Amino acid sequence: MSETVLEKLYLDSETCGLHGMPVLFQYAVDDGPIHLYDIWKRPVHETLRLIEWFCKHTIVFFNGTFDWFHVVKLYTILRLCDPDWIPEEHIDEIALLEPRGQDGPCVKPRSALDLLLFSRKGPMQSLMGRNDVRIKRVPTVLAYALADELEKRVQIDNIFFAKSHDPEAPKWQVFDRHDRYGDLDPDFKDVVLKFNPAGGLKFLTEYLLHKKPRFHYKDVEPSVRPKEVGYAPTAMAMSTPDDEWRVYAKGKDGKMKHSGYAWPGVIREVIEHWATNEDAREYAKDDVVYLRELDEHFGYPEADDNDSVLTCMVAAVRWHGFRINKPGLFLSKRRQSLTTLLSTQISRAKCASMSLLRWMTWKKSSLKRVPRRLTSKRSALGNLPSPNPALVVCWGLIQIVRVVVVLELFRPALILLLFALRRFWPSR
Repeated sequence: MSETVLEKLYLDSETCGLHGMPVLFQYAVDDGPIHLYDIWKRPVHETLRLIEWFCKHTIVFFNGTFDWFHVVKLYTILRLCDPDWIPEEHIDEIALLEPRGQDGPCVKPRSALDLLLFSRKGPMQSLMGRNDVRIKRVPTVLAYALADELEKRVQIDNIFFAKSHDPEAPKWQVFDRHDRYGDLDPDFKDVVLKFNPAGGLKFLTEYLLHKKPRFHYKDVEPSVRPKEVGYAPTAMAMSTPDDEWRVYAKGKDGKMKHSGYAWPGVIREVIEHWATNEDAREYAKDDVVYLRELDEHFGYPEADDNDSVLTCMVAAVRWHGFRINKPGLFLSKRRQSLTTLLSTQISRAKCASMSLLRWMTWKKSSLKRVPRRLTSKRSALGNLPSPNPALVVCWGLIQIVRVVVVLELFRPALILLLFALRRFWPSR
């Protein structure tokens, strides 16, 4: 029996912020026409059926952890809504349903291919993050001449600097050096090559296909952005309807000030932008065009590689989140505090013992009367006509080192014992 070949669905999305809600799906099946779907202007039941239809195809996307996260988030929330709702008429109600949506079902496509991950582990691995190239301690009189010569001789593609503030600026730059005290070293400089590669869809298309995009996102982005945090991707984590979704942050003077809005407070403008701005809609269509062309350029890679499958899993798990075990978190914090306390005391004991040892070495002439075998402070001092300060120091050193050795050897067992007993008896 021959295996069924699934149709490819090239999918991208436009969203309100990075962690808010999607507002536009752009997609096409194989070489078919490109569709722009305005999510907030269509009935809920229609959007739910569309997402279920998506899942019957091989989804091809670029950075699937982002796009599929928003697909999962949208589906799990809308299934809690009235099927006949038009979402833009019920923004507050949908925002209040976000926390419940996190416990919704997992949304998984039949098959997936993430071209971003394919490019990063193969032909375009060089676009991943990398350290600077730094030539240290170049004499100041030669540093600028060296940077100019390297700029002429070493040719590197502009895509490796595309996200720099000025991609056309000289790549090799001269930086000051400072000594260990923080003072400027006037005699030497560092010559540095700083990478800032761009691996986005539009940049990759321009580099590989030699096709200059008509628009970049900065050319068509909405004029407003929501206030949001990635570790709490819900509107209720930022504000409430009673505050009209205003977000407040502490200012430099220590007072709380209005700093923006959560996504329900700005999404109307974002919806209208992607629904009516012609350049923005052309930008969205181009995403699908470039996806198809990159897929062809890479030779139509096989779908369902481990990375692409994990892309969808990561997106779903991220939206579901992990419940916080508050008692366990509190206990973990206490454990960490105790561990830090013991480590600090051990460090202090080591420092004290080393200081005493240095003092004794410096005062070695005073230690001639110290017995070879020191059994205790009392017996040792009893052999002397009068207390010898050096001997007292020597005895103290032995006691400190003894404590340090015991704690170093038994610290893990001691900590485990304290945690098991859940008690600690400090001595006075």
